[in-house]
Amino acid sequence: KLMQQHHNQAAVAAAAAAAKPSIAAGLDGPLDLSFTPPVPETYQEFVALVGGRPADQLQLALQRIRTFNAAVMATDNKRKLQVFYGILVQHFAMLAGHQPTPTAHLDILTTTLLQLTPEVPFYAATVARTRIEKLHDRLVTHLADPLSAGPLLGWPGARQLLQLRLFSCLFPISDKRHPVTSPLALICGKYLMQCAVTQPYHAAIGLLLAGMALHNAAAVARFCPEVVNYLVATLRAFVPAAASLGLKTAAAAAADLSSDMFSPGVLLLRCCSSKQQKGSKQHGKK
Repeated sequence: KLMQQHHNQAAVAAAAAAAKPSIAAGLDGPLDLSFTPPVPETYQEFVALVGGRPADQLQLALQRIRTFNAAVMATDNKRKLQVFYGILVQHFAMLAGHQPTPTAHLDILTTTLLQLTPEVPFYAATVARTRIEKLHDRLVTHLADPLSAGPLLGWPGARQLLQLRLFSCLFPISDKRHPVTSPLALICGKYLMQCAVTQPYHAAIGLLLAGMALHNAAAVARFCPEVVNYLVATLRAFVPAAASLGLKTAAAAAADLSSDMFSPGVLLLRCCSSKQQKGSKQHGKK
């Protein structure tokens, strides 16, 4: 009898253990994610909650935080949501610098910020404008001391480019004057006109900024001379230096002066030069 009772208890325990995964599978989301999470007060608290989670769990956590702490639920919730907005922008900036870029996480953060911006418009504009001012200060420092700029020579990296793109999505680009989009247009123009292009990667960043500037200006039919000058200089950079071809004319000299931001021939097609080298080697063998 004792052996039979022990066997029955073991069978019951095994059945209970087998039933646990099915119960957990029926719950909405992971077991360690609270259904009523408070608004994180610091970025460290937010990272402790969502750090290392996949994109779907990040989306679930943000939905629960916003639902349980909606502004209409308590008088202090609007202040908490303002703090939460700044934390989300900071998390976006941190993830934007990762390699490879976690696009799924960034898309979820962008969607949440789009929903939160109308709820805290003044604070949202303050956060965005402050970050754009920091980008401008960084650019001024690198232009004054090129040695401190690193290989980018003042050009924005992936983190800065994605932040600029985020702000152009969060705020209306159709306003001729706006506390966020106006400084955004100015810093894009400053990048295009004052940063040197010494390698094709710099030119690619400039083309991305030019496309962003044109997209933002199209809604208000604004002319962007910085974009036009940059595109003209980009096309000229595909041509070898005039001195190397023996074509140093007054017109060529004027063209060089207008495209000082580009190193001469920096975008010269390498495939053409390699084919010419191969052809000359084969001719020499013959």
